[in-house]
Amino acid sequence: MTNHIILRIFLIFFLTSGALKIAEGQSVTVSFERIRELQLDEKSVLDVSLNNRTGQRIMVVYKATVNLMGLGKVLDIQSVPMELGPGSRLLSTYARSNFNFTYTNPDFRAIKDITGNFPAGNYELCAELEIMTDPPSAPVFGCRELYKPSNFNLLLLTPEDGSVIEPEFRPHFSWSAVSTEAGIVRRLSYVFKLSEKLSHQRNEEAIKRNPHLVNQNGLDNPMFLYPSNARILEEDKSYVWQIDAYFGRIYLGSSEVWSFNVEQEKPVLLITPTTSYINIATALGQAELYFYESIKFGYNVSAQERTIKYSLFRDGDDEVLLQDTVALRPGENRVDISIRDLSLKHLGDYILEVEGNAGLHRLTFKYLNPNRIK
Repeated sequence: MTNHIILRIFLIFFLTSGALKIAEGQSVTVSFERIRELQLDEKSVLDVSLNNRTGQRIMVVYKATVNLMGLGKVLDIQSVPMELGPGSRLLSTYARSNFNFTYTNPDFRAIKDITGNFPAGNYELCAELEIMTDPPSAPVFGCRELYKPSNFNLLLLTPEDGSVIEPEFRPHFSWSAVSTEAGIVRRLSYVFKLSEKLSHQRNEEAIKRNPHLVNQNGLDNPMFLYPSNARILEEDKSYVWQIDAYFGRIYLGSSEVWSFNVEQEKPVLLITPTTSYINIATALGQAELYFYESIKFGYNVSAQERTIKYSLFRDGDDEVLLQDTVALRPGENRVDISIRDLSLKHLGDYILEVEGNAGLHRLTFKYLNPNRIK
């Protein structure tokens, strides 16, 4: 969750030539090009270049207003009368005591005091350079939009993206704020948002377009238990959630958008060497299967059926890991396929296809490495 700020320059001079005329062929101009946007602070907003081409020393007064999108004016700057000699000079090379900084937003001031920098956001700096001549000269005005990137991130923790939650369960949500400025993190507040996700929607679209079933602000800790008085999370539906972070009224960033599904979990059936054989025709979808050492299943022979063919694959991969044909006898047959020496991945997903006269059966299971079972 990084803030992106677009930078453009608007210099508006009240003279046709874009410069203040003091005498024929003589002028004073102002340039904002030296401002360091990546580290916006009190010094960088004074990296304004004053260009005196009058050939004489003059007195000037610099005034500026800093605005932050969403908050309005956050800072006024005004200098005392200062001497500007011929040539170019940065305001930041004058003594800091020549400038008065008046902060108009306490949250903005607090971030500056903690970090030494201004927070990320969309800024506009509007300046006025007063030329103290006799007779008085017209001032020079200019505005510039500034880009201050963010070094702040919000990381979602639980429930994990794409996880499954059982009906009637109140999930516990957690996240973590990450910043190079630790003092900021300790004083954050959060907004928790949750919406239903439709089948055709991406996560970001769902949280943006769909009504929020929960929109809880003012959270001081990076955790939230789904409210007991909120709408029940319905079975066979998907939901999305996101976190926004604030320092006072200043928005610092948002997390990614994660989703979870509400489903009734299937029972787990662990097939061990001492477990009865499962019926491959009826096992599909009835339980989540786990095998280790061997795959054991029962098969009822249909009329005129003499053999069946089986093939083992890694789920999502067409490579055949094991394949063979099994001779059948009339009635109930029990098949025991050893998988101990196949170097299967612990908790990996695999598919066993069994093809006979009755058609093709697909058995999906997870493999358990016996050496990793306590």
